[in-house]
Amino acid sequence: MAQKNRNDENSIAKIEDRLEELRSQPKTKARISEIKRLQTTLNRVYAEYKHKITEFEKTNHEHLALIRSTHGFHKMLGNSLLFYAFNIAPKLNLEAKVFSDGDYEDKSQFGIISVRDIDEFEKSLKKLKIKRVVTKDKTGNLVIFKLPWGYSEKEIEKFVNQNTYDLHKYNHVIVAENTIPALFLNLNELLKVCYENVRRLEPVAREALGNFIVEIDAEMVRMYVEMTNGRVSENDGLKEIRKRLNQVKSQVKILADLKLWNAKTYARVGEILIKVQEIVDLRLKSQKR
Repeated sequence: MAQKNRNDENSIAKIEDRLEELRSQPKTKARISEIKRLQTTLNRVYAEYKHKITEFEKTNHEHLALIRSTHGFHKMLGNSLLFYAFNIAPKLNLEAKVFSDGDYEDKSQFGIISVRDIDEFEKSLKKLKIKRVVTKDKTGNLVIFKLPWGYSEKEIEKFVNQNTYDLHKYNHVIVAENTIPALFLNLNELLKVCYENVRRLEPVAREALGNFIVEIDAEMVRMYVEMTNGRVSENDGLKEIRKRLNQVKSQVKILADLKLWNAKTYARVGEILIKVQEIVDLRLKSQKR
């Protein structure tokens, strides 16, 4: 019984269910305190399992490993991502969408693949005789599949090169005609970091503050693309981005005052905001000469 309770206490799915239950009830001091405690626990447990998966992937040659994320999603990263994106998904005629990892700690250098329905994902893998294995971990936070084959270091290196090439190609297509690619890269990173952390906020805070930040970030990326395509002048586009940037700063300050993000998240977002500000100001200044 004690072991079952420990599993429940460290189960991301069960913690989220409990949080949803509490948030649906009338707010009292005791419930608000419990919600904050559970949210802290959720962040801690996720970080611990993300670290476990990160370490596992360093020597992984024959498994697909996924970690339970929030809202029912599962994440794939490291060598598992490489195996799936560049060998397994093509065999299944599926598209593997790789996104930048918005987490601050144990950031995946290859990005992440998000899986919405783990049961459907398992069904598709069975077509290649890839079977789910039973692990000692009973929290449900880890899902491991055993491959009928393994990958050599040479094959993994080839996947790494392909992953790097695809990311470079993606960035090149967007910024090829613009002389300030660093601006796009930082705006894109800001959007991804904010999105990943906003979706972890409690629903009320997410609706009142978080979603607006993501919308502004997305608008700045859109404005950059407008500049790249020549739909707006560089001068007008940069001024608009600077205006939106000040709005983001204002919203982030509110989140900071309310202590809704941890210190590392603020530091990461602040670091990107400073870089964007410097690039925009320097570019506008050079145009006046």
